[in-house]
Amino acid sequence: MSSSSRSGAVLNHFSDDKVSLVLPTVIVLLLAGLIARTLFGAADPLSHIPLVGQELGSNEKRRQAFLANAKGIYQDGYRKVS
Repeated sequence: MSSSSRSGAVLNHFSDDKVSLVLPTVIVLLLAGLIARTLFGAADPLSHIPLVGQELGSNEKRRQAFLANAKGIYQDGYRKVS
């Protein structure tokens, strides 16, 4: 038996074993993720953090206000959290 046919047989056997372990694992993980998303929703994990300058409107207006008065905005945010 040549080395290429021997390595092919080993590779086929190895890949069959991997597929038989990986495929059920992937299916279980996908199902667990789907169930968790269904039960708990897809909430934003950062939604509890207050947005400073929300009253200004758009992202660009908040950016301009930050460039003009970063220290004041920081202090306002610090007061909202504490």
